[in-house]
Amino acid sequence: MSLIPSRFSIFIVTLHALFVASKTSHANDTIQLPTIGRENIANLKEEERIGAAWLKQTRRQPRTLSDPILTDYVEQLLNRLRIHSDVNHQSLSFVIVKNPTFNARAVLGGVISINTGLLNFATTEAQFASILAHELAHISQRHHTRIIEKQKNQQIINNALFASIVLASTREEDAGEALLSAADAYRIDQKLRFSRALEKEADRIGLGILAKAGFNPHAAVAMFEQMNNASRLSSKQPEFLRTHPLTDNRIADLIHFTRKYPEQTPVHNIDYQLVKARTLWLTITSPHEAIVRFKNELSGFSGSPEASRYGLALALISDQQFDEAKKHISALLKKYPNNVILKIAESDILSGKGDVNSAIEHILSLQQQHPDYYPLLHQLSRLYANQGNFSKAITVLVQLTELRQNDPLFWKELAEISGLDQQLSMLNKARAEYFILLALFHKAKHQLESLMKREPEGSKLHQYAEKRLSELKKLSKL
Repeated sequence: MSLIPSRFSIFIVTLHALFVASKTSHANDTIQLPTIGRENIANLKEEERIGAAWLKQTRRQPRTLSDPILTDYVEQLLNRLRIHSDVNHQSLSFVIVKNPTFNARAVLGGVISINTGLLNFATTEAQFASILAHELAHISQRHHTRIIEKQKNQQIINNALFASIVLASTREEDAGEALLSAADAYRIDQKLRFSRALEKEADRIGLGILAKAGFNPHAAVAMFEQMNNASRLSSKQPEFLRTHPLTDNRIADLIHFTRKYPEQTPVHNIDYQLVKARTLWLTITSPHEAIVRFKNELSGFSGSPEASRYGLALALISDQQFDEAKKHISALLKKYPNNVILKIAESDILSGKGDVNSAIEHILSLQQQHPDYYPLLHQLSRLYANQGNFSKAITVLVQLTELRQNDPLFWKELAEISGLDQQLSMLNKARAEYFILLALFHKAKHQLESLMKREPEGSKLHQYAEKRLSELKKLSKL
């Protein structure tokens, strides 16, 4: 008797393997919420390390967007949502990426990547918040970790299938191909099944986060329906739907989940509308193009009139049309007299017209009213630099780096202004910290070594450089 299995017997063995795997997978479809995302402290630390490394790598890219007003807005919104989630990471980080596609995604280790296109697409703050809440749900349930664990378990089944395929191919080529096709179909089916289960879970948990944070949960349904409609109108599927599979069943489930929440009148948040317009302005390279875009919106083609007016004012400031810009900002301030974002734009107009002293006084006055709003500090540093008062600009930037040690923007600007003021030791320190935040350790090492040569042994800066070099050796080994 031949020891080589018959084509039929191999097929039966493979079908049995697929059946057992399928039964296991179907059992996994029913997700038990109390056991999901069960944490292991060591694993969490490892995930955070991976997330931090990913964030540093991403920040090197020119497509990342660093704007204090935008960053502060998203940070405050995420914090508002986070306190109603089960996110237990010591640090929740995010990065904003210049990308016109509407998408956001959670990365292993408590990091969220947000495309500028998402802000442009979401009509209301609640819609934008619904996507962030969904990503927080992914993080709180450690979906990335569970996918990795699922893949490890799947590998055992894949090995058995591969062995069957190898045996079949030694007998008949078409049998091996048939089994390979069956195995591929199985893997695709299981991947989609698991992915849909996780998305459904994130939908349900995200709605709870959204509602507890005081947002209208029905905004999530509106957002997903907008995405679905956009995908039908376009030949190319939106990026969010490629990374977050959306089906009619999923939308139906979402509608079902929202039934327990009462309908709410949409809340108009002026800050969201201003940030939305600011994001668009930041991503348009030509002031002329931005002016045309926002004028068209104001003419009634699309967008929020208030947001469009603010965006137009920013574009006019960029184009040095300060008197025209002032008309739009003044009109907005009549309706929103205490809005700090609009008042910062007012200081840009004053500075642009040559009255930097008044612009500085304006910001200093605002600081008394909004002492915790760090974008005012950033604006103050810019105004001092425009005035040529580099020492004061450096003082403010040092304050910013102490408040926000992990923000590369302020270290970068501190290095630039220190260079202009010939404060070379501060230049070395700021560059070193900037490079560390981007995981450019060899460049950071060079700056720290230069600082040690520049500063006398025993001085504070020499001791700082010595200590940081020691820490850098550990960081570079990670």
